[in-house]
Amino acid sequence: MPSVNCILGDKLTAFAPHTTGIPFGMGKELEIIKQLYDISVLVDAHDNLDDVYTSYIATVKAELAYRGLSVSPERVLQDTINASVFIASRGHYSSDEYPLYLQGMRGIVGHIYGERFSADKAVLPACKTMYLAACLLKRKRFNRVTDPSRFSGAHIGNTQYARLSSLRKLDAEAFAYAVQAIELLEEECDNG
Repeated sequence: MPSVNCILGDKLTAFAPHTTGIPFGMGKELEIIKQLYDISVLVDAHDNLDDVYTSYIATVKAELAYRGLSVSPERVLQDTINASVFIASRGHYSSDEYPLYLQGMRGIVGHIYGERFSADKAVLPACKTMYLAACLLKRKRFNRVTDPSRFSGAHIGNTQYARLSSLRKLDAEAFAYAVQAIELLEEECDNG
């Protein structure tokens, strides 16, 4: 039976709508948001990022071969990061795609027991997913947020993700995950 870590690696490949994931425009927007929700639940349960990475690489390579795509696993992770940013920013980074994500969010409401999923509720799963993908991209340890207040003074206004600054007031935990992701992603830009 596959572990949580392996399932998480597999699920992550499905949340990359422009590469290996469930694509837009096929009436499967609900499925895209289901993947995001599942990833956020699995992120909380995973306990070995190396296993997540191994599963992710194996699955993404198989998906790329199956689809005949000549992009790297790193490009697929960037696709996941972009999708997460589009959702977390509530459309500020991709006004064309955001209505499709909203369609999926409206559709998932009846599929999650005991929780009303909305655009604001999607922000935390998106930020967790963004951070997980950044950790895999940079091969860095995933640090769970236990005290969001530690990140309240972080400044991301001078980064390409400046519009996520509004998360500080909306959801402190989401903001903390976004800050950690941005630190990794900006490090990549500084070194690359």
